[in-house]
Order: sequence, then structure tokens, then C-alpha cells
Amino acid sequence: MVAPSGFSTSTTGFTSTVRTAIAKKVIDTLRAGLIALPRGAVVPANVLAKVGDNWTLRATAYPDLADAAATDPLTEGVPPASIELGIDTQDFTVAQAGAWTAVLDVAEYQSPHDLAKVAAEKIARLAAQVIDNKAMTALRAHAVDIDFGTKLTTDALLWSKSELAERSIMPVPGVGYYALCSPEALLGLETEASLNGYVDVTAQAKAGDLTKGAVSQYRGITFLTSPRVAPVAGANVTLANPSAAADDIIDTSAAHGFVAGDRVRFSALTGGTGLAIDTDYYVIAANLAATTFQVSDVANSQVAVNFTTDITAGTVASYNEPVIFLGAGSVAFGDVGTMEYFHTAGPDSANPLAQFQTFGFKGILGGAVMNLSEETDGAGANGATVPRIWTISVQSGKV
Repeated sequence: MVAPSGFSTSTTGFTSTVRTAIAKKVIDTLRAGLIALPRGAVVPANVLAKVGDNWTLRATAYPDLADAAATDPLTEGVPPASIELGIDTQDFTVAQAGAWTAVLDVAEYQSPHDLAKVAAEKIARLAAQVIDNKAMTALRAHAVDIDFGTKLTTDALLWSKSELAERSIMPVPGVGYYALCSPEALLGLETEASLNGYVDVTAQAKAGDLTKGAVSQYRGITFLTSPRVAPVAGANVTLANPSAAADDIIDTSAAHGFVAGDRVRFSALTGGTGLAIDTDYYVIAANLAATTFQVSDVANSQVAVNFTTDITAGTVASYNEPVIFLGAGSVAFGDVGTMEYFHTAGPDSANPLAQFQTFGFKGILGGAVMNLSEETDGAGANGATVPRIWTISVQSGKV
């Protein structure tokens, strides 16, 4: 069978060619816009063994020797005690992931497009997305270290940069620290007055030499943005009964802690016609007190939403934007080397008339924030571990 255009299943080595094309597309996609595994911030982890349906991955590091382990001063003619090198390992459990799709021969004949090529590209995109999702899940598992309660600012960046240095998290050579965030979070910085030294790297001819997916640099920080860096929910606050529709003021049973500009979402709502659950609203300054607030459905607006029936029950929470800072070797990930890409075109016992082609992938994938000792005492004991990641929470830049 020959496809209408493009690939031909009769070509010698066609299946191998397709597999190679999928693998290359996965790499290109990861480099182009998926951000959770930036260059220089990843430490490879290796597959150890399978337990049940899962596998163990291990990342290994060799801590520095504590300066106290050195003999100072030396005693003439007396050799000092040997210093024992340390090793630290971090194990985490992962599972195998995979997917496949099929293209029927009838569809190929009827379609004006090269469906074999489309399927190969889409399965490659899915494989890359799965890899990045695994890494993003690992990064998001790290709790927010500090909530600034404001939009992203230079002060917040410098605070975070100093915290990274205090934790001995080293910057990536030529890049600095990475900041992974949503476009809404970066908007807060981009609208800051007198933003000197802010560089839009996408405007540079060789921006790709820095790292794919980078959008800007500022104060030794390289920004990678994606809407997939989802907002973080605060604690749910219970609404009081009732919140009267007559004044559009929402009452809470305890102090809510919101400030003007906070983005909030209702997770449950009884009454309150005109408001909706799982929808972004913004707290306005009017009638804002410890247990009362009003919301607008438009950022930067001070016009309260008019709800036409009393609210008799519900919950609400603030939603802030995380900014995830990474340095050198911040995240362990593995094992991309286990990725396999598949293409079958038949004929075979399952497809004797070559009525369809299949395209797929599978791999043992997973990630974890690096949390290994930086120092050993010289006698074989490792020091305290510190996560090589720092996460802050800021208001949406739309506020």
C-alpha cells in the first residue's frame, strides 16, 4: 500500500525511518517550547529495578568534603587520617507510560493530507508532552516556599536569587537561574516601571543558543513561560449564610485574608446567580474587610459582579501564580533512554491485508526534585539535604 503522498510503506527501511523521525520530533518539541526540563538543570536518573508495575529510578551525587575534615595544622612526620569520600543517592518510583494511534488505509486514500506524516508528528508531540508533564509534576510537588502577595517584582526576584545562593544552588553557566512561570506571572514584571536591563531574547537572532523556550533575561535570571504552569490554590474559605444579593457583598464565616487584586475562584456555590464555580474573579477594594469582599470578573476593574440571588453556602479560595526557580542540577529525570518508538505497517497476522498503520511510543519516565547532601564530614556521614529548587507565589500580572 502506498499512501497518497509523503511516506510509502513499500520503501526499504520505512518503519525504521518513521521511528527515527518520531524520535527526532520528540527532541525538537522538547527543545522548542516545553519548559520543565531546561538545559543544565537536569540530572539523569537511572532505572534500577521493577517492583510490581513500577520501577525505581536513582540519581547519584558526590558531596563536597567539609573543610573541617582537613588536618590543620599538620604534625611533622605524622600523616593525617584519610578522608572518606561520600556518596548520596536519591531513589524515586516511576511507571511506564505509552500511547499509540492507528491510520486506516481507507482514511489515507480519502484524505487530502499525508495522514502517516500527521500521525507520526502527533505521536511525537504527545511523547514530548508526557515527558514534560512528568517533570512538571515533580516540580509542582515542591510546596511554595514564600507567598509575596503581590505581582512579580524585581525585589521578589532578587530575594529569590539570594535564597538560591544561600542554599548553594549554583546557576547554570551562561544562563543563570531559570524561572518557570505562566505568561500571567511574567506580565507582572514586564509592566514594572523603570525595568532596566530586561532583555527579550526572542528578538535575538541566536536566542536558541541560550535555550529553547526562553523568552527573556533579567538580573541573572532566564524566564521560561508556559500556561501549563498552573496557578496554586490557597486554603478554602467558607462563605457565610447568607450573602445578600441586594448589595453584592460576599460574606465569609471567618477572616478570608484576601487583598485587593487577589484572583479567587468559587469551588462550591449555592445561590449567587450571576457567579460561577471554577471561574476567575478578582477582589476589588470596595467593601473589603476581614470577612467581606466583592469581586469583578475583569482584571483591574472596580465594578463588582452583580449576583441576583442570595448566597446560602459555598467555598472560595485565592489562586496565585507560582514561579519555580531552578539552578544547575535541580531536577532528576529518567529515563529518556528507555523511550521506544514504534511503527507497524503490515501485513502481518494481526493486519494481514495491511489495512492500517500504527504509530506509538512507550518509556519508563519520571522525575523528582533533587534533594541531596551538598557536603560530607570526611568520615562517611553526609550533611543535611536541601531541595535544589525555590518556589514563590505571586499575584496574576493581570491584577
